[in-house]
Amino acid sequence: MTGNKTINLENDFLRISIDANSGAIIGSNNRKTNTEYIIPREDAKPPFIVDAYSANQAIYIRDPFEKQSGGFSLYEPDMGCLGKTPLDTGTIAPMLKELFSFADVDAEAVAGNVAEYLGKDAGEKGDLNHLRDAVEGGVHIEHEKDDSAERAICSYQLPGGIHLTYTITVRKDSPVTEWKVRVENHGGETPKNDQRVYRIAFPVLEGKAMR
Repeated sequence: MTGNKTINLENDFLRISIDANSGAIIGSNNRKTNTEYIIPREDAKPPFIVDAYSANQAIYIRDPFEKQSGGFSLYEPDMGCLGKTPLDTGTIAPMLKELFSFADVDAEAVAGNVAEYLGKDAGEKGDLNHLRDAVEGGVHIEHEKDDSAERAICSYQLPGGIHLTYTITVRKDSPVTEWKVRVENHGGETPKNDQRVYRIAFPVLEGKAMR
C-alpha cells in the first residue's frame, strides 16, 4: 500500500483523487474549468457495493425494498428507516385529493394503504448483505505510472471469500477515464461462510456536487 494519503490521477484535462488507505474517491476535478465534482467525506466508502447472500440458503432472495427501487437496491437492512419514520397520512391525503380531484376517491383511505404498503417491510432484515468494507487487512492499493498513463489498482478481500479489484486509468492526452471492476468468489473460510454474489454496483460516487 502506498504511504501517501492521497493518490492523484491527472492530466491536463482532469484530476481524480483517491484515498490511498481506503480506495474511496475523494475528488474529481475538471482542470480546464477548475470545477470540483465531489466533496470529500470523512466516512467515504470505496466506489462499489457488492450485494451477496448466503450460499447455504435457497436462491430466492428476500429483499424488502427491491420492489421499490426497480434496479439496484439501496435498502439498508439494519436501519429500518420507514419503521422509525412512518409516513404521515395527514400530509399525504391533501396531495392525493388534489391529484385525484377529477375522480371520486377516498384520499384518506388511499393514503393509509400507501403508508401501510411502504412501511410493512420496514425494519425487516433482508437476505442481501451490502458489502463495501474489506476484512481486516484486506485492502491493497497500488499506483502505477508510465509515459502514457497512470492507474490506480484497488483490491479488496470482502467477507465470504469475495475478492474485488477496481482500476481507474487516466491517459496522458485524453479527457476520457477508464474504469473497470473485477470480482472473484473464492469461497469462505468454511462452507458455512460461503456467499453468492447477487449483483454489483460500480462506480458508486458519493458526495457529488459542483463547486
